[in-house]
Amino acid sequence: MFGVAGYIGEVRITKPIVKRILDLMKNRGPDFKNFYKTVVKDKNILLLHSRLSIIDLESRSNQPFLKDDLVFNF
Repeated sequence: MFGVAGYIGEVRITKPIVKRILDLMKNRGPDFKNFYKTVVKDKNILLLHSRLSIIDLESRSNQPFLKDDLVFNF
């Protein structure tokens, strides 16, 4: 089980707000929480992920995934 959330907009999301969102997602996956934040053409982009490790206990499964210039959540 996992939780995902995202944001695209002009308002800059601060770290305390990111932490609050991830805290709200704790029931969707308390084992790992992470986020990715960037700006593209004056738009703020935020990807958040929380994870419950039941079957796959490897840390390589933690998200968002970063590969070269790509960032994605499953």
